[in-house]
Amino acid sequence: MSNLNRAYNHVKKSRQKESANSDMMHQVMYRLKFKLANDKTFIGKISCGFGFLGYRFNQHGLIGLANKTIDNFKEHIVKLYEQGTGHIRISQYVRRWFAWATAGL
Repeated sequence: MSNLNRAYNHVKKSRQKESANSDMMHQVMYRLKFKLANDKTFIGKISCGFGFLGYRFNQHGLIGLANKTIDNFKEHIVKLYEQGTGHIRISQYVRRWFAWATAGL
């Protein structure tokens, strides 16, 4: 068997194993009555990283805020401004959001 064939078989077995693990995880979540949003759910290796409650994690732990969290913050400020919210109210929102964001870091 050539090295290429061995490598292909190894990758194929790894993907089958990952797929079986993913299926098992979905079954566990179903039994626990969790509803998974397919567009938000990725079951894979922790080394790829994952988002949870607005933060981003990898195999070493917390690595910062999730990109979606920062995007949502920016969008909310724009909405407040467009609604004519005063600068004092916007700055209060920014201070509270920043306190929340840094509390978990």
